[in-house]
Amino acid sequence: FFQAEDGIRDPLWSRGLGDVYKRQDFHQSFFGRPSEGGTQRRAVSTLTMMKFIVRRPRDDVNERTVAEDKIEMTAAESHGDAAGESQPNPRAEMVDQSPDEASGGAPVVAQRVLNVDEIDTSAITGLRAITALQIACGHWLLFYGNSESPYLDFQGGVAVSIFFLITGFVMYIAYHEKVEKQGFKYWEFIKRRYIRVLPLHWFALAWFAPFLAFNYRTIVADYNFWQNKSGEVNLIMGIVLTPLLMQSWIFSLCYWNSVCWSLSCQLGYYFCFPWLTRKLNALVRKFEEKAAIDFPIADDPENKSSTESSRFDSVQKSCRKYLMYAYHASYMAPLGVMGAVNSPAFRNVWRDANFESRAHVVVTALDGDMDGMRAYFCGRAWFPVRIPLFFMGMLVGAMRLRLARRGVTPQTERFWAKFTDYFSLGFASWLIGSVITSGLVADSKNVRIFNEFFLTAPCAFWLYGLTVTRKSYTVQVLRNPVAQAIGTWSYAMYLLHLPLYTSWAALEYDTMRVFPACDRTSPSIKVWADCFRNFDEKQNLPNVVVLVFLFFLVLLSFVAHHTIEKPGSRYMSRLLASVSR
Repeated sequence: FFQAEDGIRDPLWSRGLGDVYKRQDFHQSFFGRPSEGGTQRRAVSTLTMMKFIVRRPRDDVNERTVAEDKIEMTAAESHGDAAGESQPNPRAEMVDQSPDEASGGAPVVAQRVLNVDEIDTSAITGLRAITALQIACGHWLLFYGNSESPYLDFQGGVAVSIFFLITGFVMYIAYHEKVEKQGFKYWEFIKRRYIRVLPLHWFALAWFAPFLAFNYRTIVADYNFWQNKSGEVNLIMGIVLTPLLMQSWIFSLCYWNSVCWSLSCQLGYYFCFPWLTRKLNALVRKFEEKAAIDFPIADDPENKSSTESSRFDSVQKSCRKYLMYAYHASYMAPLGVMGAVNSPAFRNVWRDANFESRAHVVVTALDGDMDGMRAYFCGRAWFPVRIPLFFMGMLVGAMRLRLARRGVTPQTERFWAKFTDYFSLGFASWLIGSVITSGLVADSKNVRIFNEFFLTAPCAFWLYGLTVTRKSYTVQVLRNPVAQAIGTWSYAMYLLHLPLYTSWAALEYDTMRVFPACDRTSPSIKVWADCFRNFDEKQNLPNVVVLVFLFFLVLLSFVAHHTIEKPGSRYMSRLLASVSR
């Protein structure tokens, strides 16, 4: 969910977020800069002037770039304008109505419509920056926070769910036509996906490998979720599969830079993506055929624009209905796995060898928490149960593509500007309240589970709105240069924050054994997080120091992005190309 496809991004326009062109406004004047005497420095032909005036009324709500004007003029001239043939203006037929029927009222003909031939995902790039920082901050507090302070859960689960939505969104926009072409090669697609993620992933694994080796026995005895002899086999299998990002497919949290479980989940989605895309394309075509039957233009040729609007709204409504189907599946599937894994019968299979019938008699508070955490991680990290969430992102991408082809009107943009701002305010307030609750309540897993699995539907429409409007205050904040830069490096931030934090712990405590031994029968060890924060309390730094670590993480991510991630992907691409020849 961080990478862009080779060969489809122009560096000038790129925002750094996957597989689609991103447009950046340079706010240049169409006529050039005025000279000292007040005259224009470059001449403009009468034909160009007239096209500019026709296309840009004075109440234009969103100036486009000079490059876009040139592209549109060239396209118009190639279709006969230069030869004097009058071409219909498709924008004059577009009605001012949102895809959610939010604008209401009568269609407005000949009103200025924004050009969205390239869907602007720059706000999503800024969102990636915030969510990556959110995850990194939460993990520092979990693993290395001050043990005298209450553990604050920064709700990284919902951040990962948003990443999965973004993945489905941008992948569908990039490949919805390519997978239908005869020349599409499935294994070339899979290899290209691996090329984008493996170089930095392998670097992070190499960095973390010494810590895994020095702490292996402690992990097996005190941290592994599968507490029996077969559990160690599961751990070893996960370690073997981690370099290829397949470890979570067998329910293994192997602690070898464990955050890469989400990439393992994402790779599983990539293997299913071409099939899912073809199914979604067929579904959208079915919706369009039904809309054509329900709203025939031939019966009402004088109100063609109104009929086309009705068709558009009908298809969008059908997409929203299936999005809700996927939403219900996206929480029922992982919760179903959690229930099965946490059942007494299943817990008896994986019971701790030292405690007979542990499934029926909870020996310690930690044992109960480990059961719950094992069920939680199995339910969230097994890629088949997260496919509905990726599919939700794909459905949002299909809706956004249809809106892009139809055109975004000022009224539609205003509606989504209000929606994104109100939702952003409410969402941020809710997450802050959830973080505070996690510090006040001893066991706040249910709050985390609710946010991760039940808030995905409104977040999906939030992502949709962030790509529709530029008038939103939220979009303006997310498009600021700092957020854009950090968002570009967010993949490196995500993979490298645990190796960085663990290296600091090794230096701070002067030991490579950064997984402290955890007395499972101690009354002071009540939850899984207590094991990680079981260092000498006198050495614990105050939690506010996390800001310093985030600063160094951003610097490290910038270096890794330019020296490892990008050069490594190019090298692997050339290597595979030479092998293929």
